[in-house]
Amino acid sequence: LATAVIGDPRMYSSPAYSVPLDPVMVRYYHDRQTIRGLFGDLSSFSILEIGGGFGGLAHLLLDECASYAICDLPEVRLLQDAYLDRWKQRVDEAVPYTSYDLIVSTFAYSELAPATAYRYAEEFLHRAARGWMICNFLAPDQLHRDELRELLPYADELPETPETHVT
Repeated sequence: LATAVIGDPRMYSSPAYSVPLDPVMVRYYHDRQTIRGLFGDLSSFSILEIGGGFGGLAHLLLDECASYAICDLPEVRLLQDAYLDRWKQRVDEAVPYTSYDLIVSTFAYSELAPATAYRYAEEFLHRAARGWMICNFLAPDQLHRDELRELLPYADELPETPETHVT
Protein backbone atom coordinates (compact mmCIF):
# COMPACT_ATOMS: atom_id res chain seq x y z
CA LEU A 1 0.00 0.00 0.00
CA ALA A 2 1.20 3.47 -0.83
CA THR A 3 1.40 6.07 1.93
CA ALA A 4 -0.71 9.17 1.33
CA VAL A 5 1.19 12.42 1.38
CA ILE A 6 -0.67 15.65 2.06
CA GLY A 7 0.92 18.70 0.54
CA ASP A 8 4.46 19.19 -0.62
CA PRO A 9 5.63 22.60 0.54
CA ARG A 10 8.90 24.05 -0.64
CA MET A 11 11.12 24.08 2.41
CA TYR A 12 13.89 26.62 2.91
CA SER A 13 16.96 26.44 5.08
CA SER A 14 17.93 29.29 7.33
CA PRO A 15 21.10 29.62 9.39
CA ALA A 16 18.95 30.75 12.32
CA TYR A 17 17.02 27.44 12.50
CA SER A 18 18.05 23.79 12.69
CA VAL A 19 15.20 22.57 10.49
CA PRO A 20 13.96 23.70 7.06
CA LEU A 21 11.06 26.15 7.12
CA ASP A 22 7.81 26.26 5.18
CA PRO A 23 7.26 29.95 4.30
CA VAL A 24 3.47 29.60 4.44
CA MET A 25 3.60 28.31 8.03
CA VAL A 26 6.07 31.06 8.94
CA ARG A 27 3.48 33.53 7.64
CA TYR A 28 0.74 31.82 9.70
CA TYR A 29 2.90 32.18 12.85
CA HIS A 30 3.22 35.87 12.02
CA ASP A 31 -0.54 36.13 11.45
CA ARG A 32 -1.22 34.49 14.83
CA GLN A 33 1.03 37.03 16.54
CA THR A 34 -0.72 39.90 14.73
CA ILE A 35 -4.15 38.59 15.73
CA ARG A 36 -3.02 38.21 19.35
CA GLY A 37 -1.62 41.75 19.30
CA LEU A 38 -4.85 43.22 17.94
CA PHE A 39 -7.39 41.23 19.95
CA GLY A 40 -5.55 39.97 23.05
CA ASP A 41 -6.70 36.82 24.81
CA LEU A 42 -8.70 34.68 22.39
CA SER A 43 -9.80 32.04 24.89
CA SER A 44 -13.47 33.08 24.88
CA PHE A 45 -13.67 33.75 21.13
CA SER A 46 -15.61 31.82 18.54
CA ILE A 47 -13.52 32.25 15.40
CA LEU A 48 -14.55 31.78 11.78
CA GLU A 49 -11.95 31.55 9.05
CA ILE A 50 -13.10 32.24 5.51
CA GLY A 51 -10.96 30.20 3.14
CA GLY A 52 -8.79 28.14 5.45
CA GLY A 53 -6.14 27.00 2.97
CA PHE A 54 -4.67 23.71 4.16
CA GLY A 55 -5.57 24.48 7.81
CA GLY A 56 -2.30 26.01 9.02
CA LEU A 57 -3.76 29.06 10.76
CA ALA A 58 -6.54 26.93 12.26
CA HIS A 59 -3.89 24.57 13.65
CA LEU A 60 -2.16 27.47 15.39
CA LEU A 61 -5.29 29.13 16.79
CA LEU A 62 -7.47 26.13 17.69
CA ASP A 63 -6.01 25.63 21.15
CA GLU A 64 -6.29 29.35 21.95
CA CYS A 65 -10.01 29.90 21.35
CA ALA A 66 -13.40 28.57 22.48
CA SER A 67 -14.39 27.36 19.00
CA TYR A 68 -13.12 27.51 15.43
CA ALA A 69 -15.04 27.09 12.19
CA ILE A 70 -13.97 27.26 8.56
CA CYS A 71 -16.02 28.33 5.54
CA ASP A 72 -14.53 26.76 2.42
CA LEU A 73 -15.19 24.53 -0.57
CA PRO A 74 -16.04 20.92 0.38
CA GLU A 75 -12.93 19.53 -1.33
CA VAL A 76 -10.69 21.96 0.52
CA ARG A 77 -12.43 21.17 3.81
CA LEU A 78 -11.37 17.54 3.30
CA LEU A 79 -7.75 18.67 2.99
CA GLN A 80 -8.06 20.82 6.12
CA ASP A 81 -9.58 17.95 8.10
CA ALA A 82 -6.80 15.58 6.96
CA TYR A 83 -4.12 18.12 7.91
CA LEU A 84 -5.64 18.91 11.33
CA ASP A 85 -6.18 15.23 12.09
CA ARG A 86 -2.38 14.93 12.43
CA TRP A 87 -2.77 16.77 15.75
CA LYS A 88 -6.18 15.29 16.61
CA GLN A 89 -7.69 18.73 15.99
CA ARG A 90 -11.14 19.37 14.55
CA VAL A 91 -12.88 22.48 13.29
CA ASP A 92 -16.57 23.15 12.88
CA GLU A 93 -18.35 23.88 9.62
CA ALA A 94 -19.26 27.54 9.20
CA VAL A 95 -22.90 28.27 10.02
CA PRO A 96 -24.46 31.19 8.11
CA TYR A 97 -26.22 33.85 10.18
CA THR A 98 -24.27 32.87 13.31
CA SER A 99 -22.51 35.59 15.30
CA TYR A 100 -18.79 34.91 15.54
CA ASP A 101 -16.50 36.88 17.83
CA LEU A 102 -13.77 37.08 15.20
CA ILE A 103 -13.68 36.40 11.48
CA VAL A 104 -10.28 35.97 9.84
CA SER A 105 -9.23 35.54 6.24
CA THR A 106 -5.77 35.50 4.71
CA PHE A 107 -6.40 36.55 1.10
CA ALA A 108 -9.39 34.24 0.52
CA TYR A 109 -12.21 36.73 1.13
CA SER A 110 -10.72 39.36 -1.15
CA GLU A 111 -10.36 36.74 -3.90
CA LEU A 112 -14.04 35.73 -3.89
CA ALA A 113 -16.26 36.50 -6.84
CA PRO A 114 -18.28 39.65 -6.00
CA ALA A 115 -21.61 37.79 -5.68
CA THR A 116 -20.08 35.39 -3.14
CA ALA A 117 -18.32 38.22 -1.29
CA TYR A 118 -21.62 40.08 -0.87
CA ARG A 119 -23.38 36.90 0.26
CA TYR A 120 -20.64 36.13 2.83
CA ALA A 121 -20.84 39.72 4.07
CA GLU A 122 -24.55 39.22 4.75
CA GLU A 123 -24.19 35.70 6.17
CA PHE A 124 -21.02 36.23 8.23
CA LEU A 125 -19.16 39.55 8.23
CA HIS A 126 -21.98 41.87 9.25
CA ARG A 127 -22.73 39.65 12.25
CA ALA A 128 -19.18 39.46 13.62
CA ALA A 129 -17.92 41.48 16.54
CA ARG A 130 -14.42 41.73 15.01
CA GLY A 131 -12.59 40.87 11.83
CA TRP A 132 -9.09 40.61 10.47
CA MET A 133 -8.24 40.12 6.81
CA ILE A 134 -5.27 40.24 4.54
CA CYS A 135 -6.54 41.31 1.14
CA ASN A 136 -5.15 41.45 -2.33
CA PHE A 137 -6.70 43.16 -5.30
CA LEU A 138 -4.97 41.46 -8.20
CA ALA A 139 -7.75 39.76 -10.17
CA PRO A 140 -10.21 41.60 -12.41
CA ASP A 141 -13.19 39.47 -11.27
CA GLN A 142 -13.09 40.31 -7.56
CA LEU A 143 -14.18 43.25 -5.44
CA HIS A 144 -11.94 46.28 -5.72
CA ARG A 145 -10.54 48.02 -2.65
CA ASP A 146 -13.19 50.78 -2.77
CA GLU A 147 -16.01 48.23 -3.09
CA LEU A 148 -14.69 46.33 -0.07
CA ARG A 149 -14.45 49.57 1.93
CA GLU A 150 -18.06 50.35 0.99
CA LEU A 151 -19.15 46.85 2.01
CA LEU A 152 -17.33 47.16 5.36
CA PRO A 153 -17.49 50.89 6.17
CA TYR A 154 -16.67 50.32 9.84
CA ALA A 155 -13.35 48.60 9.04
CA ASP A 156 -9.94 50.18 9.52
CA GLU A 157 -7.35 49.62 6.84
CA LEU A 158 -3.88 48.84 8.16
CA PRO A 159 -0.74 48.27 6.11
CA GLU A 160 0.25 44.65 5.62
CA THR A 161 3.50 43.83 7.42
CA PRO A 162 5.53 42.37 6.01
CA GLU A 163 4.15 43.36 2.65
CA THR A 164 3.86 40.33 0.39
CA HIS A 165 3.06 42.14 -2.85
CA VAL A 166 4.28 45.66 -3.51
CA THR A 167 1.22 46.79 -5.49
